[in-house]
Amino acid sequence: MHVNWRMLGVVACVVAQARADHWPNWRGPGLDGVAAGTGYVASWQAGDQAEHILWRVPLPGLGASTPAVWGESVVVTCGIDGQDAVVCLDRDGRERWRRTLGAERPGKHKKATGSNPSPVTDGTHAWAYFKSGTLACLNLADGATVWQTNLQETFGADTLWWDLGTSPVLTEKAVVVAVMQTGPSYLVAFDRTTGKLLWKHDRVLDAPEEAAQSYSTPLVLAGDPARGEPAELLVVLGADHVTAHDAADGREVWRVGGLNPAGEKFFRSIASPVVAGDLVIAPYARGNTITAIRRGGAGDVTATHVAWVRNDLGADVPTPAVQGGRVYVCTDKGRVACLEAASGKTLWQGELPKNRHAYSASPVLVDGRLVVTREDGHATTLAAGDAFEVLAEGDVGEMTVATPVFVDVDPDSYLIDLDQLEAAITPATKALLPVHLFGRPVDMERVCAIAERHGLKVVEDCAQATGASWAGRPVGSWGDAGCFSFFPTKNLGAAGDGGAVTCRDPELAQTIRQLAVHGMPRRYLHTQLGYNSRLDAIQAAVLAVKLPHLPRWVEQRRAIATRYRQQLAGLPMLQLPAAGPDGHSWNQFVVRVPLCPAGSPACGAAAAGCTPSADSSVFGLPEGCCRDWLQRQLQDAGVSTIIYYPIPIHRQPAYAELGYGPGSLPVTERLCAEVLSLPIFPELSEPQQRRVVEVLRALVQVTAPVAA
Repeated sequence: MHVNWRMLGVVACVVAQARADHWPNWRGPGLDGVAAGTGYVASWQAGDQAEHILWRVPLPGLGASTPAVWGESVVVTCGIDGQDAVVCLDRDGRERWRRTLGAERPGKHKKATGSNPSPVTDGTHAWAYFKSGTLACLNLADGATVWQTNLQETFGADTLWWDLGTSPVLTEKAVVVAVMQTGPSYLVAFDRTTGKLLWKHDRVLDAPEEAAQSYSTPLVLAGDPARGEPAELLVVLGADHVTAHDAADGREVWRVGGLNPAGEKFFRSIASPVVAGDLVIAPYARGNTITAIRRGGAGDVTATHVAWVRNDLGADVPTPAVQGGRVYVCTDKGRVACLEAASGKTLWQGELPKNRHAYSASPVLVDGRLVVTREDGHATTLAAGDAFEVLAEGDVGEMTVATPVFVDVDPDSYLIDLDQLEAAITPATKALLPVHLFGRPVDMERVCAIAERHGLKVVEDCAQATGASWAGRPVGSWGDAGCFSFFPTKNLGAAGDGGAVTCRDPELAQTIRQLAVHGMPRRYLHTQLGYNSRLDAIQAAVLAVKLPHLPRWVEQRRAIATRYRQQLAGLPMLQLPAAGPDGHSWNQFVVRVPLCPAGSPACGAAAAGCTPSADSSVFGLPEGCCRDWLQRQLQDAGVSTIIYYPIPIHRQPAYAELGYGPGSLPVTERLCAEVLSLPIFPELSEPQQRRVVEVLRALVQVTAPVAA
C-alpha cells in the first residue's frame, strides 16, 4: 500500500547521469528504495513560492501507485471514469498515451483506490494490476494491450478486508502476483509477453482471521548456489510467515514462522520485506517488530535462521530502505531509525515533523540522503550518515485524501448553483456534496442526474433540513448518503449534540456504524481508525419522544415563514427569501440587507458612520455596514438575530491552502455581508412575531400598516 497520489510531479533537478537510470518498480532497480545518480536537490516547495518543481500534472482520476520510470516514460495507474487505467507521461509531464482496461473496483479506505498496486516495466512492456483483479501487459511505446487477464475471475474472489495493495514483480521469464487473503492464497506466474499461465503455487499457512491477509509485495532475488538457492528466488511476507520460493515453478524453498507467537487475529501485513546482504528484513506485527532472517536452508528454518528480532521498533506501512549495510526504518508516526543490518543495533534515531497525518510512503535513499514523505505531501530530507540530521524540508502541496472544490451559490435560493456544479467536475471528482441550506432542499433530481452522467457519489448535507423534501421524497433519501444534525437548534433537536447518517448500501451502513465506535465491528475489536461519535441513550430517548411531533413543527415553521413574507413585503431595505418548493422546512428565515452604494448608506449607519467589520478587512469580504447596523438596532430593541455565516468556508484559514482568494466565489461572499436570520421556531407565537415585524418596520422607517 502506498501513499495516494492525486498529482504527479518531479520534484528534483536531475543531472544527466541520474536520468540514465530507471525506476522500473515501486522500490527501484534493487527493490531496496535506493535511487541512482547524484545532483538531486534537497528541498522543494509547491504553491505561490514554488521552488525546484519542474512540472506538475493532474492525474485524470484517483490512483495510489508509485510511478514506474524507464528512459523518457513515466507510467502510473489510476481510475478514469469508472475504468481501471494506465497513463504514460514523458519526462516533461506531457501525456504520451492512456489505456483503460475494464470496470474499476473503487477503494474502501479513504487513503486507498482501486489502483493501489504499482506498475512495473522492463523498458519494452509495462504490467499493471488492479483491485478488480485485472492484470494487463501493455506496450510501453504506445500503450497497446498485449494481453490481459483477471485473477479473480480465474482463481476466485478477493476476500481482503481492505484494498488490494500488492504490486506485480518481474522474474526472468514471468510476471508474478502474490494473493494473500482469507481463504485460498497463492502465488501465480504468467509469461511476461504472452500471458500464458506458467505456474500457480498455493500458499496455505495457518494464520488466524485478518492475519492471513497481506498487502505486501514479494522480493525477486538472484539465487546464491552456495546457499543452496535456485537461480532466482521469490521472498514473500504475509500470514505470519516469510517464505522463499523458486521463481521457476513457485515451489517453496524455505519458511520462517513465529512472527505472530501469540496468534493475534489482526496482524495483517502491509510493509514489504527487503534484503540487506544475506539477510531478509521483515517488518511485521502492525509496526511493532522487525525480524532479520539469514538466507539459505530448506524447509522450516525458524529455529536456525532468525538472526535478530526487534520488538521495540517496526513499520506498519512504510517499507524500510537498505544501503551500505544499514537499514532505514520509518514508523507510521514519524520515528526514523538507522539500524546496523548485521546486528539490528540502532545507530541513530530521531523524530520527524508531526501533524494529524501519518507517514505511509516508504523512505527513499538518494545521493547520500534519506527522503521521507508524510501523507500531506510534506517531505523531510535527512543525511544518510552517522547521526540524525535534518538537511531540508519540502512540500508538494498535495493532500492524500479528498480535497474539496467549492462552487458558488444561486443568489435567490442560497443553494449551490447547479450550472456551475457541473462545470466544476473534473476527472478527479469522486462525489458531490449538495447542502440543503436553511431547510430549503436542493433540486435533487438534477443533482442525481449530474452524478449519474459523471459516475459520481452523492452525499447530502441535511443538517439544516430535517423534515424537508424534494418532489415529495425526503432529503437524505436521494443520494448515496445523507448526513443529519440533531443539535438543539435544528428542526429535530436533541438535548445536546447528536446526528445520524442515512444510506441504502448495507455495506456502507456497516462501515459508518463501525467508524462511529472507534472502528469496532464488535466490542474491543478495532479493524480501522474510527471516532467516538456515538449517540448516547439519553439523547436517543429525547429524540424518540420528539420525532412524532416533527411534521407538526415543520408546518408551524412554514406558517411563520408565510407570515414573515406577508408582513415584511415591500420593505426597501430587506430582500426576503423566496418561498421555495413545498418541501422547504424553514430551519432559518434568512433575509438579505443589500449592500449600500459606495459612499451613500441607505440606513441609520449613515449618521453613526459605516465601520467595516474586522472580518471584512481580514478576509477580503464586502462590507456589510447596513446589515450590521440593523442587527445592532434589533438587539437593542430586544430582538435577537444571527448571521449565518459571516465568513464563507472557502475563505476560512483552515482552507487557505486551497487558494480561494477574495472574489473567487462572489455571490457567496456578497451574501455573507448581507444575510440576517430572524427568529423562527415552532413555539414563536403570533404576538412575538408581530413584535419582530413592528421593530423591523420602524427601523427602516416604513409606515405601512402591518398585515393582520
